[in-house]
Amino acid sequence: MSPATPSARRRDTARAAGSAAPGSSPGTSRRGSEDAASSRAAARTEPRLALCRPRTVETFCGDVYAEESLEGLMIRAAAWADRDLHGLTLLDCTLQGAELDGANLKGARIHDTELAEISEPSLAAPESSWCTASVRDSRIGAAVLHGGDWRSVLVTGCKIDFLNLRDTTLQDVVFENCSFRDVDLVNARATRVAFRDCRAETLDVRFAQFDAVDLRGLEFTRVDGLAALRGTVLDEQQLMALAPVLARHLGIDVR
Repeated sequence: MSPATPSARRRDTARAAGSAAPGSSPGTSRRGSEDAASSRAAARTEPRLALCRPRTVETFCGDVYAEESLEGLMIRAAAWADRDLHGLTLLDCTLQGAELDGANLKGARIHDTELAEISEPSLAAPESSWCTASVRDSRIGAAVLHGGDWRSVLVTGCKIDFLNLRDTTLQDVVFENCSFRDVDLVNARATRVAFRDCRAETLDVRFAQFDAVDLRGLEFTRVDGLAALRGTVLDEQQLMALAPVLARHLGIDVR
């Protein structure tokens, strides 16, 4: 066999250098792959939240009626209590300090709109549509929002005794720095929803359908509907707290 020529030896050396970077090892390669997979998983579960920045152009001082449409308005201290406002549309508005107790907002459309500093015993907006919206710095006794559609919604700095999102579709929703007594997600359909620095006494998720719902930032005392937790993310501490309940649910006798 002929000895390899200098040029052939140089090509072999170049191929060997290309196959393994200096200082690399199979372990390093595996760790890099694991980190990349973790980053992809985080990106998949992270809510894709569009910022709500209403383009208000004037202050609203008039009256409002059911099925009316308001656009581009700053609305301060609106006296809407006990009003029938079903089908109301708020587009690119800021609703600040409104009186909403007893108002009927069934089927309302809250798009590109911010609700701020609402302090009311109740907010009744069942079957309403929320898109690129936010609710901040509010204190609400009962938020009756069942049967709605929420897409790209931020709820921040709020205290809500009873949050009723039963039968609601939620996609790309974030709750942060919020306190709840009861959270009702019965039969809800939620995708990319996250709780951050939140607390609740009871979380009811019976018959819900979850995909990439991050509960790690929610401190809760009790969960109803363990079978529906599929598709959620929990931390180890939450899992340990749920262990006795999970054991009973699965019929496991722990001795």
